[in-house]
Amino acid sequence: MLREDFGFTGTKYGCGEGQCRACTVLIDDQPKASCLTPVSSVEGMSVTTVEGLASSDELTSMQQAFIDMDAAQCGYCTAGMIVEATALL
Repeated sequence: MLREDFGFTGTKYGCGEGQCRACTVLIDDQPKASCLTPVSSVEGMSVTTVEGLASSDELTSMQQAFIDMDAAQCGYCTAGMIVEATALL
């Protein structure tokens, strides 16, 4: 739903089992695998994708660190790693 209905393409569908975490989003500031989270279970909650971490045209320090350290690799799961790392810190 995030990608197809709302156009948030940063969140990737990976394994569909919550193992790869490429689909990680923050739900009320807690990291969750979106592939295992029914939309009905987040009613009234805050859902933040990687696109929602930055404000305006400025990246967060975590997003910038991934760029500065060439941490993207192929880039498929990078958004999930950034969201998880943001929640960790």
